[in-house]
Amino acid sequence: MSDAAHEFDPFINTDAVDEDEETLRLLEEDVCQIDEGRVKMLTAEEAREHFRRWVTRSPTVLKR
Repeated sequence: MSDAAHEFDPFINTDAVDEDEETLRLLEEDVCQIDEGRVKMLTAEEAREHFRRWVTRSPTVLKR
């Protein structure tokens, strides 16, 4: 069994994206909200825990 699946981290994104003016404006707006304390940033571990909970409650999981 390959360990590649265990090494996958969904929170690391190395894909290049084109940055248009609207995207940059929205990112700047988000950064300002975070700086002003209006939005709480999650730590990487908190984000992973949210992801784990989301996956276990996913409607695609068969309940027995």
